[in-house]
Amino acid sequence: MRIIQFLPTLAFGDAVGNDTIALKKAMQELNYDTSIYAEVVDQRLPKHTASDLCNGMPELDNSDIILYHMSTGSKLNYRLEQYACRKIMIYHNITPPEFFRGYNAQAEANAQYGLWLL
Repeated sequence: MRIIQFLPTLAFGDAVGNDTIALKKAMQELNYDTSIYAEVVDQRLPKHTASDLCNGMPELDNSDIILYHMSTGSKLNYRLEQYACRKIMIYHNITPPEFFRGYNAQAEANAQYGLWLL
């Protein structure tokens, strides 16, 4: 059994990224085979913290588990369906889109999309 963490962006110093990395360390201390995959991996993170999803995911079977970190709108939600394994979502909350209105249209759209996907 492997535990794969899956998220759109693994950022340096943000709450979702810190939680993801802390979970990986805790699982490693418990001797679980674990890794992190993200569409975007912040280059400021230490090498081998996570793998870029552009390079693909390992083959998964029904004994494996994906921990999906839901925090924004992402097409990754649709990719989850292709994996024949158990899936768990960790919901990190989605900032209400109106908080971004007038400041960051892309962030507003991502938040709205995330709520729709949720």
